[in-house]
Amino acid sequence: MMKNILIKGLVLLGILVLFLGACACGSSPNGEDVGQVLDLTGAPDEENTKAPVEGDVAEGDKQVELKQEIDAEKVSQEKAQAPPAALPKEADTKGEDKNLALAQPEKPVLAEQVTLRVTKNFGREIIFHETVPIKKDWTVMDLLQAHLEVETKWDGGFVNGINGLESEKGGIRKERQDWFFYVNGVCADGGAAAYRLQSNDQVWWDYHLWNNMGSAISALVGSYPEPFIHSYRGKGGPVTVMSSPQDQHLAEKTVKALKAQGAAKVAIGSLDVAAMENRKGPVLVLGVWDDLKEITWLAKFNEAYRKTGMGVHFTDGGVELFTSHGELGETVKESAGIIAATGAGLGDENPLWLLVGTDAQGLNEAVKILTESPKKISGMYQAAVVSGKVLRLPLEPK
Repeated sequence: MMKNILIKGLVLLGILVLFLGACACGSSPNGEDVGQVLDLTGAPDEENTKAPVEGDVAEGDKQVELKQEIDAEKVSQEKAQAPPAALPKEADTKGEDKNLALAQPEKPVLAEQVTLRVTKNFGREIIFHETVPIKKDWTVMDLLQAHLEVETKWDGGFVNGINGLESEKGGIRKERQDWFFYVNGVCADGGAAAYRLQSNDQVWWDYHLWNNMGSAISALVGSYPEPFIHSYRGKGGPVTVMSSPQDQHLAEKTVKALKAQGAAKVAIGSLDVAAMENRKGPVLVLGVWDDLKEITWLAKFNEAYRKTGMGVHFTDGGVELFTSHGELGETVKESAGIIAATGAGLGDENPLWLLVGTDAQGLNEAVKILTESPKKISGMYQAAVVSGKVLRLPLEPK
């Protein structure tokens, strides 16, 4: 038993010695903690410079990732708790649009315009022919003076000469010639300074003989589609196309052509004598002469050909065509069609037009020219259609 006690005592003594040795290794000779002593030699500590094992790196990465997740979560919470940032205000474009609209330049106002034609010898010689702009309140005189050299008389109200071509009173050696002007196919009843223009008017000055053809030719066809669109002074009434029942299909064709040209109010009517004589608007009569001559008023009108200045006279044997001197120029016995105009004196706002054939073929040719090829009569006073050819009336003297 004593032996066992002795053995246990020796074991305890050995443990005590080992404990005291371990305490001596954990302190410096002066009692300082070894962990607090700095190595100033710069030599790396062998224990600290050992290469890290894979497990140590993985553990460090996990800690870094964990820290990043915590930081991200914190930032997310801070953003969620922060008041929402003020959104930028939408630009007020309405005000800008208004300003832009005000700043936009006004659209240019298109100038009003008219057609000015100046000719000699019933349109045969062209001196000037253009579509030109006009100013507000311009008169025919203003228009003429803006484009040509004009000599006036009677306090500037009437034209005495254009481009050096002056009026001739006539006499033993000279024929009587003068300037006449037409607006929309109607001879004016006053001076050029008194007629105020309207947009799209057709103004035509012509220098010609007038001692044997009446005081003046009151209307002409060469300004077609006037006077059916704007009329003289813009005061013309609705247009009426008159025909016999057998020629109504030609009347319908004429009405269609007039509407295509811009005529607003056009109607078809029967051959009404009262409506021909007391016109409330421009009247266009079409038919074959053998039918029309049964109307007394038209028969008398035909016999007054020298006074009307039309230069056309229907006979039982055909139609006579006269010169500007009032002389018989040609008698047409075959088919012929006449396109002519006249008025009840000067300035007639509602002139009378005639589309008359010596027979059905002549009538068809006249209607065809007016409705399908109106340019062929442009610039003519009156016209005759013979064998498909358009003749200018009055004829030239031989």
